Amino acid sequence: MKRLVLGTVVAIGAMAVFSSSAVAQKDTTTTGEDIGEVIDKTRFEVRAGGGVTFPLSSDFLETGWHLGGGLRATPSGFPIGFQLDGFYHSFGEKDTDETGVPDELLDSSFLQLTLDGVYSLQTASPTFDPYLLAGVGLYDGDFGLNAGAGTDFAFQSIPLALFIEGRFHLIFGELEDVSLFPVTLGVRIRL
Repeated sequence: MKRLVLGTVVAIGAMAVFSSSAVAQKDTTTTGEDIGEVIDKTRFEVRAGGGVTFPLSSDFLETGWHLGGGLRATPSGFPIGFQLDGFYHSFGEKDTDETGVPDELLDSSFLQLTLDGVYSLQTASPTFDPYLLAGVGLYDGDFGLNAGAGTDFAFQSIPLALFIEGRFHLIFGELEDVSLFPVTLGVRIRL
């Protein structure tokens, strides 16, 4: 099941990494067994969290909240991992008399689905793992971009960690482009 679900994500990442490392190797062919070995050596994490979402550009939305989770795959020896997230965001609405926008045009909640590349920054600490991430997403059907940073706080000898993450999202919407900054607190479990 693990191979079936994440094989595609790892294969896309493997193509990018193999293209740069294949230059130094005599045999540049990649077989299904090679991909299977990469998947077996890949570190998988399930992440869940929530927090506060700050609308940065919208005249219609007030500060809200979000909940969700995701899956991160980091192939062994690769500099970049991949993270797939799904979040639900909900916001307070400003008074429509104040904004002049009818209630039916305001969408104060939406679903987010993002795919990001994750680059872990190297530290000497086994419990402190900062990272940078950036990618693309769908926000109730609208396309968007996101970038941010976070850190994991791992516990020794158990596959559990806490994380805090902040990301800037730019959503290209029909009525207006919206930018958001959610701050997420959560837990990570390594599989």
